Amino acid sequence: MSKKRKIVAILLLLSLITIPCLNMEQGDIAVQETDDNIKLSVKNLIAIIGNAQFSLYASTGNGTASNPYIIENMIINNTIPGIPGIIINNTDAYFILRNCTIIDINNPFWNTGIYLRNVTNGEITNNNASNLPGIATGIYMEASRNNNISHNHFNRNFMGIFLNESCEENVLLNNSVDYTQGQCGIYFNRSHNNRVINNSASYCNNSILISYTWGICLDSSHGNTLINNIANNNTNEAIGIVLAYSDNTTLINNTANNNDGVFSGTGIALGDSHNNTLTNNVVINNLFYGIHSYDSSNNTFIINSAHNNSHGIYLQTDCNNNTLTSNTANNNKMNGISIESSDNNELTDNVVTNNTDYGIILSSSTLNRLTNNTARYNKKMGFCLNVSSNWNVLNNNTVTNNTQFGVYIDISCLANTFTNNEIVYNDGYGLQIRGNFSLFTRNIIILNNQCQAGYQADDQGLSNVWIDNIVDCFGDFDADGAQNRDEFITRTDLYDSDTDSDTLLDGYELANGTNPLDPDTDGDGLDDYSELFIHFTNATNSDTDNDNVTDFAELNVHSTNATNPDTDNDGLSDGNEINIHLTDPTSTDTDGDGLSDPDELGNNTNPSLPDTDNDGLSDLNELGNNTDPLDSDSDDDYLLDGVELSIGTDPNNSDTDGDGSIDGVEVGSGNDPLDPGDYPGKTLEDQNLLLLIFLLITIGVLVAAIFIFLKKRT
Repeated sequence: MSKKRKIVAILLLLSLITIPCLNMEQGDIAVQETDDNIKLSVKNLIAIIGNAQFSLYASTGNGTASNPYIIENMIINNTIPGIPGIIINNTDAYFILRNCTIIDINNPFWNTGIYLRNVTNGEITNNNASNLPGIATGIYMEASRNNNISHNHFNRNFMGIFLNESCEENVLLNNSVDYTQGQCGIYFNRSHNNRVINNSASYCNNSILISYTWGICLDSSHGNTLINNIANNNTNEAIGIVLAYSDNTTLINNTANNNDGVFSGTGIALGDSHNNTLTNNVVINNLFYGIHSYDSSNNTFIINSAHNNSHGIYLQTDCNNNTLTSNTANNNKMNGISIESSDNNELTDNVVTNNTDYGIILSSSTLNRLTNNTARYNKKMGFCLNVSSNWNVLNNNTVTNNTQFGVYIDISCLANTFTNNEIVYNDGYGLQIRGNFSLFTRNIIILNNQCQAGYQADDQGLSNVWIDNIVDCFGDFDADGAQNRDEFITRTDLYDSDTDSDTLLDGYELANGTNPLDPDTDGDGLDDYSELFIHFTNATNSDTDNDNVTDFAELNVHSTNATNPDTDNDGLSDGNEINIHLTDPTSTDTDGDGLSDPDELGNNTNPSLPDTDNDGLSDLNELGNNTDPLDSDSDDDYLLDGVELSIGTDPNNSDTDGDGSIDGVEVGSGNDPLDPGDYPGKTLEDQNLLLLIFLLITIGVLVAAIFIFLKKRT
């Protein structure tokens, strides 16, 4: 913490230390004495010293958790110099202070709107203590626990909210402390395990004391959680959120943008603060730093966005053992991520884009590990190792499209390790190394400076070791028939001649139109090699013969020819036979009835059934006998066509013998359908039978008519 900030903090503490004594004396006098003037002043403030005095001001409640004291809807216009508008001291009763307004505190120097000391179980909500004169604080808390401070307005004061000395387990929610005129909007001093959520500390401008402005400051305060707070547009060497000597803090989804000054302006700053976690915070357009960490170790920075600052993320001086993961630092006026005089840090999956100087720079920093980071479109260099940055390890990073160098290693840097990095498409040198004793293994350094020779990797150092690096655009490192640059463009493995393991060399696949990244280019279930050299199908077309049956299905399900759309040459495509007609695409006569499948379809018979109408005659026989293959009784004489042929009747003539009785009736009556002299009704027995049938029908009709008549009558 700077000397100036210490001086201001001491002045604030000295001023507020005197308040408890004044408050207690004035409170006792105000409550116990009978002087009229003192009693009149009591009406202009709230002074509660101990639980018993809540009843003097509460409109309801008994101080329990289920029935708290309620003090509400008051306007406090205090005229006693040096006394806060609302004083609550030494209480543990449950209470709610709400909808109160503190105005015109009559003190040109130190004062506060709401003062809490040694208070627990309070809820301070929807109050307004703004525009207080002098060096005033909206709400001051000391040695207080388990209080909820929510939806209050403490604007345009010297300080908005001050938690001092042993304030723990409190919640600050949805408070506004904007436009403060002193050093800080929200200030914690030695106060731990509090939650600060959805508060606004913006537009603060220290115009009264030594220049420095903080939106939210945690000083020597540990275990606090800050979520969804806004600390924007603070001015006069401003910092949006400050952690000073504060450990184990969690910052999530906070915004600290547009903080400004002449020499400084920072979104989030850490000073001598350790084991903190910053996740998904946004720091944009701050004058100098987006996130600045000084002498702070074992911190974790995850998914933070630091854009349009001078420096995106800056770890400076003894920031050791920190983890930076999936952060973005884009369009900053100097560097994306800077690591200075800091060791053993882990940088993983970060993206730094379009920064004016460097994407990521290490200066005087050792034993750092950079993995899977991307540095692109930076105006100078993607990565820079500078000023004795030694023993660093860079693996699997992508450095591309940077204006000067992809990677630069200074002459003072020793024993760094580069493995599996892609350094491509940079305008100048891909990699230039002036340092010594470094190891380079399996790095791809091509397509830089339009593939000009000598610009891929320029090693001016001593005793550097190069193993299996690819630095020749036009070479073929894996001997697969494809140039290195072509393989990189198509994203095949430059170290594997058969990237997709389909037995075809990458160069062959590129030349013949198959996908070297996919063993089954057309996605039909057959690998490219089998299609090209075993089945002779088209590896880029899942249906080589365009018969609406995939090559895989033809070969492995239907046993059809995948290169012939009509395997059985019956005039029906395999696809139509399989999908529409449900016939066998490998047989011209699916049902074996002697009629080809197309003939059956032409006659509307079922090519999968030899006897479509199930009359005992095959479809072929029906057509030969001129019967209807779709009608089991062609002449409608109640005899199946097959039966008629078997007994000698004519299946196309319902009365074969012409005796006036249809063949089916004659057969059913025991008469001979082939004898015109033998027909039903010719004998007496037949006549009697017919008469009986007639009488029964007549009786049935009469009974039905009588039943209907009686039903209508009822």
